[in-house]
Amino acid sequence: MTFEKLKEMFEVLPQHYFLFGVYDKDTLIAAAVSIRVTDSILYNFYHGDRMAYRSYSPIVMLLDGIYKFCQVKSFSYLDLGTSSVEGEPNEGLFNFKISF
Repeated sequence: MTFEKLKEMFEVLPQHYFLFGVYDKDTLIAAAVSIRVTDSILYNFYHGDRMAYRSYSPIVMLLDGIYKFCQVKSFSYLDLGTSSVEGEPNEGLFNFKISF
């Protein structure tokens, strides 16, 4: 999805799109876009982090915050998406998701 389309979706359906971020002081080190699918499901649509911070696992910090958001907002499920790349299972990704 292009940035323009994503921005449009935030403007058209602001109650369904959420932005999350992890900061080191003033530096954004990880971010995510999540979408309310239903009142009980939040889908983690996009996420990313700064390569220089990977040793600190900012994605884990980010997902921890999103998980806590789900608890506060009464989402029953946090959908982290597929565990495959180009149709092939990604064992590392799968193991990360089940350990969370």
